[in-house]
Amino acid sequence: MIRWDNGPIPKGETRSHLVGLNDLFATLCELAGIDVPEEGHSAIDSVSFADYIANEDSTDDLREFLGVWAVKDGIIRQESIRKNNLKLVRDRESGDLFLYDLDTDLSETTNLVHRNSYRVTVSEMMNRLKEIGPCYDSENTFHVVGNGGVKQQRTCAWFREQPNRCNMHSEGAIECRSTCPGRNAIASVQILRCLVLKG
Repeated sequence: MIRWDNGPIPKGETRSHLVGLNDLFATLCELAGIDVPEEGHSAIDSVSFADYIANEDSTDDLREFLGVWAVKDGIIRQESIRKNNLKLVRDRESGDLFLYDLDTDLSETTNLVHRNSYRVTVSEMMNRLKEIGPCYDSENTFHVVGNGGVKQQRTCAWFREQPNRCNMHSEGAIECRSTCPGRNAIASVQILRCLVLKG
């Protein structure tokens, strides 16, 4: 609920577009007529919805997706993304996916992820989650320092073949954060760094 007597907020109206709690930062700055600070604030991914408050048709600059990450001991355990009434949840350790329609299933009891009618939607949401989320595996090749200091070109598939390689090569913790989460202290530092950088 927002109230601003004699301000630009219409009385008695409701809005239903997707906004995140972190969006309050940029919104309040805009309503107060000040710039969002360049440094030192935690809501680096904050999106202002000030125009939307004043006019429900002003949706051009609003977010279409909202992602959330659950972190424990410096490791991302679960992640989710919401688009309109649909919420996709992924367990990072098992890889299990869950899709819920929050309009009809607010308690999240019915998993819709395997229904054919949602196949394209699940794919779209998962791709978007990877795009906005912290710490997914690099799709590029990178150098790994082997025995004798010799550099070899590798991909994250090389680490997936033998997960114990994550413990032997810090490059896995840096480049393959989904494959090598929590394998060593570097992984935890890198994941925390991603969370800070990505918001």
